[in-house]
Amino acid sequence: MGIDRKNYENIEIPMELSDVLAKTVMRKKLATVRKFAGIVMVFAVLLVSSNTPTVYAALSEIPVIGDVVKIFHIGSGGKTSDGLKMDTAAENEYLKLIFNQNTAAKEQAVNAPVYNVEEYAAPNRVVITVNGIRSYDPEAFIQEAEKNPYVKAAYREILLDDSAIRIVVELQRDTGFEVTEYKEPASLELRLFPQPEEEREIWFIRSRKMDMSEELTLMSELFADSNGAIAGTQDGRYIFCIGEFETEEKALQALQAMEENLISKYSFSVDHCISSERPE
Repeated sequence: MGIDRKNYENIEIPMELSDVLAKTVMRKKLATVRKFAGIVMVFAVLLVSSNTPTVYAALSEIPVIGDVVKIFHIGSGGKTSDGLKMDTAAENEYLKLIFNQNTAAKEQAVNAPVYNVEEYAAPNRVVITVNGIRSYDPEAFIQEAEKNPYVKAAYREILLDDSAIRIVVELQRDTGFEVTEYKEPASLELRLFPQPEEEREIWFIRSRKMDMSEELTLMSELFADSNGAIAGTQDGRYIFCIGEFETEEKALQALQAMEENLISKYSFSVDHCISSERPE
């Protein structure tokens, strides 16, 4: 994967980070960011698939533990909670996130905590954000996720909210997915399966390459309304990228609108790559 896991998992978020954020994300900047986000989304043509569920012909084969709440492709759900522990388990084409009470009894939670599932391309990946989690093992998640034959790589993003986690599952080419939410007991189940895809060229706005760090975290906070996302690069580093555009012209128009309406110390450029691959 090109990722130094030992150093990555030992990244510490400095205590003064909240002070840095308070100075960086000023009210004027947030206002201009929101204005920029609206302009970018006018130009952006998102190439991800729709939120229409696939045909769940294999539903009867899913080892059901708990009651099915819903089956979907991308979306959100769950109940507001705090203090949960999340465990990860891989079984054939399934990757399960299991939610427990973070107590000595280790009883499973009744409802899944608030979550959001997103899909991005370049590279093709599923991004799952879960709130209300106080305990989980990032290395165990990576190990379990990469047992799945449809997973190319897995990693976590650093978030400022210490009760939220964000995990990223990069998919092999020609892989589809669906998500099932369960309750009593609570879990999220990611099922991966073969699904032919048409390779396409994607244009996007990107930052410079950097390590997974508080700088990327700050960028995600500052551009929260842009639907931007962190993506891994071919050399194992990361970029913050915005938009999935059909043409270079549309990406350049969005970048121009961004530069005209945003005061920022960050330098952005337009780049492109194949939908299933990491950017350079």
